[in-house]
Amino acid sequence: MDAATRKYFDQGHLWYFPPPEMFERLVNYANEYGSPDGKPYFSIDGNQSLTGQEWSKMRSKFRCPHGFTNVWERQALRGEERIKTSSGKALQFHIQQFLDQLTQLPLQLFLLVTQL
Repeated sequence: MDAATRKYFDQGHLWYFPPPEMFERLVNYANEYGSPDGKPYFSIDGNQSLTGQEWSKMRSKFRCPHGFTNVWERQALRGEERIKTSSGKALQFHIQQFLDQLTQLPLQLFLLVTQL
């Protein structure tokens, strides 16, 4: 069993979305060796298990143009876009104990990564 396979069964934040081929293998194994009371396994309607193709449609889609999110090529946040404290200072987040780093995402990049 490899690291990715272990993550198919993780119930925490390490859960890994199995690719369609592996999903079909899991479905077939569960339906062959699983308890008859739970069959069909991996079913939405309770009558038929999902196929790999149906499973792949459930996966979220993320498309990002290559090189577009390179923050070093973007202007620094200024004006209305910058979130500030009531005293007028730019909001800062503690990344490490010894380092204050501005981590506000430029609106242009935020809109890009949130649209689908």
